[in-house]
Amino acid sequence: MASKASLTQLQEWSDRCQPGEDRFIHGLPKLELHIHIEGTLSPKLRWTLAQRNKIPLYDKHTKHEYQTLQQLQDAYLPQLVDEEGEDPTTTTTIRSFFELFDEGLLVLQTEQDFYELAMEYFARCAKENVRYAEVFFGPHSHRHRGIAPTTFMNGYRRAQKEAQAKFDMVCQWIMLINRQKPLEEAWENYRTVALPYKDMIAGIGLAGNEVGKPPMLFEEVLVQAREDGFKITAHCDVDVPNTHNHIRQVLTTLSRTGADRCDHGLNIAEVENLIRETKEKNMGLTICPWGYIIYTDHPVWHSLRRLHEAQIQITINSDDPPYMMGHYTEGNLALLKVAGRFENADIVQFVQNSINICWASDVLKMKMMDELMGYAEKNSQ
Repeated sequence: MASKASLTQLQEWSDRCQPGEDRFIHGLPKLELHIHIEGTLSPKLRWTLAQRNKIPLYDKHTKHEYQTLQQLQDAYLPQLVDEEGEDPTTTTTIRSFFELFDEGLLVLQTEQDFYELAMEYFARCAKENVRYAEVFFGPHSHRHRGIAPTTFMNGYRRAQKEAQAKFDMVCQWIMLINRQKPLEEAWENYRTVALPYKDMIAGIGLAGNEVGKPPMLFEEVLVQAREDGFKITAHCDVDVPNTHNHIRQVLTTLSRTGADRCDHGLNIAEVENLIRETKEKNMGLTICPWGYIIYTDHPVWHSLRRLHEAQIQITINSDDPPYMMGHYTEGNLALLKVAGRFENADIVQFVQNSINICWASDVLKMKMMDELMGYAEKNSQ
């Protein structure tokens, strides 16, 4: 089994994956198909919103309040320890980013907050030459705090329109169902968020801790979503219990005929039948490399290489960048060259895969493909 990289190794890779370090990747027109908008909340914006909304920021473990922005930023860095909790350079355990993720949501209160959250992300897309994004959002993360759907959806809509006008960037949204919440809540969010905002939302996805929560538990709402014209996707996280059974459900039976794509799904590489079925269905996988090398012991590069050689539609994405050493689309593509020994031609193929499996219009797909191939040809040397 592979081991998580040491902090020293992670930092070395991170330094080499900064925007602009790889000129080919920096100039490449790119897409993003797996990112959680709540998971893009930067320490800086979190600090600003906390002050605006008069919300104290605490370290959950020490119970101490963060006194400076630097203290908050330091909390986002991987904090790796051995089994005795003594050695910071080799790691067998890591503080889950879910703790920081959940704590960060508390500062999101008003329509303006959600607008600024999305605009911060779209500005980063413009910086990294990301032309199109399909962005996850989770109503469950806000409604239990008393935040009305109009509050976050109107903020997101404002940002979406401004991003297209200001950056010439197209965004569509994917509403998530949290597996850890009851089916009744999934139905409620579907009726009061997905349907009223259908003009913004391209798909419905499953996310959240999937331990003990197989995809088919939410079959009835996803069948309805399919009938109503939404695309369907589902997270199949890396190395969770029963992952191969969950992946098979996503491939073949979820929403009656199987989902339109699979988020993560790296364990497909371990089972020849799953590889064959994924290829036969032309199922796309939204892969997020930085998250795996920080938070899992999975042999990431071996699995990616096997899937790539099997001509699976792998796409490279960001997930929750501030919690993954700050790397967005560009940094995840760069990591494939820095640590995975992939080449420029492979990088182009991964972006081409993204265009193939995204839910953009055929006209926009053709435009993006022409731009991508033109860039690749011009910069092939």
